[in-house]
Amino acid sequence: MGPREEHMHPKVHTSLQWLFFGLLTVSLLLWIGGRPGYAQSCFPVPSGTIAWWPGDGDSSDLIASHDAQLHSGAGFATGFVWQAFSLDGVDDVIQIPFDLPFDFPPGSSISIDAWIYPTSIEIPPGFTVYGGPILAKGQDNGSRNWSFAIGGDDGLAHVSFTYSSASGLVQYSTNTSPIQTATWHHVAVSYVFGNASSIKIFVDGQQAAGSWTAGTGNESPVLNDFSPRIGGEEDQLANDRFAGYLDEVTLYDRALSSAEILAIFQAGTAGKCKDEDGDGFRPPQDCDESSVAINPNAIELPGNFVDENCDGNLGTCDPCNAWRTHGEYVRCVSGEVELLVKTSTITQEEGDALVGSAARSDVGKRGFVPAECQ
Repeated sequence: MGPREEHMHPKVHTSLQWLFFGLLTVSLLLWIGGRPGYAQSCFPVPSGTIAWWPGDGDSSDLIASHDAQLHSGAGFATGFVWQAFSLDGVDDVIQIPFDLPFDFPPGSSISIDAWIYPTSIEIPPGFTVYGGPILAKGQDNGSRNWSFAIGGDDGLAHVSFTYSSASGLVQYSTNTSPIQTATWHHVAVSYVFGNASSIKIFVDGQQAAGSWTAGTGNESPVLNDFSPRIGGEEDQLANDRFAGYLDEVTLYDRALSSAEILAIFQAGTAGKCKDEDGDGFRPPQDCDESSVAINPNAIELPGNFVDENCDGNLGTCDPCNAWRTHGEYVRCVSGEVELLVKTSTITQEEGDALVGSAARSDVGKRGFVPAECQ
């Protein structure tokens, strides 16, 4: 320690410490605020979602229980939204059961979105399409019903949507290569098969300019018998494997709007809303994911300041009403409880506890306004 530090006044030294920590805090806040898509709230699962594999330590589909299977060493790692699928780019792949409604006939709509973290993007010599499937149904050297991937015939990280038609390959790719390795990006595509003008590809919440690099986009898709896969296609070719991490992979049977895709991106690390309490409902329908007893199918209990059924009010005996007397409020609670007990909706003990709580409260007394109602 130098002489100046030895004789520094304690208050000055403390002030400098606080200044350092203050600057550090500001820097962290700026870093957090600058992370792509950072947000405090999850985004409700959009309508039309037919499959959702978040990769949170297993390969479950949270929508219809079409659980996938890991192959050739595919695993999990820290993701953008908790955990993600980890793929080596060589032979790792995640296979989805074929019994899913994943064929999209002419005129049908499709959307796909995911958070991706490619560790490498390489196109082997002789291959001219792409190098990193995110979600696909088909095979590279045969028929594709559809495939969403990164890569391109110039070896760069374009984002592409590809499918097969009776006249050959049909492909739409971003004009630039917006994807960087070792960086989290949110990517999405929406398309109405056979309608070239409907195609939209999004990178980090914004639509990316692109063009039809094969076909016109007005062709009808060829249906096939291949099973869908995350991170690869049906064949075992080296250019048919994604290298890196895939998170929140989701498939829809409609074209998501630009606003919806932006909102998913802006939800950031909160991701799409999951059923955390396991009661079968997700936000915003479920207004409290910390309690299995609170959901749209729950019974509204009287006089307890809890919105059990998430309808936005506190039931018949709402303690925030302008009760004329305390007795009137207690009688209301008692009447509602009696009915719930008679129908075996709640036990006698639970009913007694509700009535006792109402009796001990000051609700209805002159000049009293409950804190919960202010």
